Amino acid sequence: MCEVHTSERITKREQLCFIIAILFLAAGCATLQPNATDVRGQREREDFYNTVRSNVLYELDASGDRKRHEQTMREAYVSSHSELPENFKSAILANQVVIGMTTNDVIAAWPRVDRINRFVDIRGTSEQWIYGDTYLYFTEGILTSIQQW
Repeated sequence: MCEVHTSERITKREQLCFIIAILFLAAGCATLQPNATDVRGQREREDFYNTVRSNVLYELDASGDRKRHEQTMREAYVSSHSELPENFKSAILANQVVIGMTTNDVIAAWPRVDRINRFVDIRGTSEQWIYGDTYLYFTEGILTSIQQW
C-alpha cells in the first residue's frame, strides 16, 4: 500500500499511489455510500435517473415517437399523482410549467433539460435549469421563478 514519509521528497511510488487514488475517485470506485440523510447521494441518483430518461427520449426522438411518448409520460405522471392541484395537472398535460411545481412536476412537463446549474449556500440549495432560452429557478426543489429571453 501507499506509505507516507516524513521527508519532503515525494517518491515515484507515492506519486503513483496518489495518481491511482485520484483515478479511483474520478471513476467513482472509491466514493462513500450515501445514507438516508445524504442529499448529495440522492441528487446523484436523481441525476442518473434523469440522464437515463433523457437518453431514452433521444432514442425515441430518432424514431419519430418522442412527442407521443412524452405525452404518455405526462399522462401517466398526472394520473399517478392525484394530490397535484388541478392547475398543475392541466399545465403538465399542456406541456407547460407553473411556479410552485416541484422538480419532478417540471420534469414531467419538460423532460429534456439542456443544463442544470446548482448553487449551495447557507440558505440551502438553489438550481437553475436551462431549456433553450428559458431559465427555471428552483429553491429547495420548488420552482420559484421563470425567465425567458
